[in-house]
Amino acid sequence: MPSTDQMPRPVEKIVDSSMGCYKSLLDIRADLPDEEATAITAGLRLLSLPAALIACAPASYRQKPTDMRTALALTPDASES
Repeated sequence: MPSTDQMPRPVEKIVDSSMGCYKSLLDIRADLPDEEATAITAGLRLLSLPAALIACAPASYRQKPTDMRTALALTPDASES
């Protein structure tokens, strides 16, 4: 694995959604969850909520605790993924 100095930096992309609002996406290089946990919609690879929560870096839970707690509350069963 290359050192952090050699790894490409993530690129932020702004996407116009079908509802006329803009979303900010972060283009990163990472291992993807299993195919059954992903869906491709409008050319975007989307993760299921349980798979996305598992794939999040631990820092996400420290930096955005309210957002992460809300997302966890939306997952009805911990054994879902």
